[in-house]
Amino acid sequence: MVRAALSQRQLYEVMVDFWTNHFNVFLGKGADRFLLPDFIEHTIRPHAMGTFQDLLIASAESQCSAPHR
Repeated sequence: MVRAALSQRQLYEVMVDFWTNHFNVFLGKGADRFLLPDFIEHTIRPHAMGTFQDLLIASAESQCSAPHR
């Protein structure tokens, strides 16, 4: 929340929040609660302002999606 409020790139932070909520990770399921910060930093943030296709592929390939493959 602080990052979004103080950022010079507020639209980017809003998009990170939006996509994080869109590709939600259920924190009550196994190790996902430990993988979420990595998912946000290495999957959502690099693709937040890119194409949906790239974000979808990155999300499907992330560790948080491993049990669903």
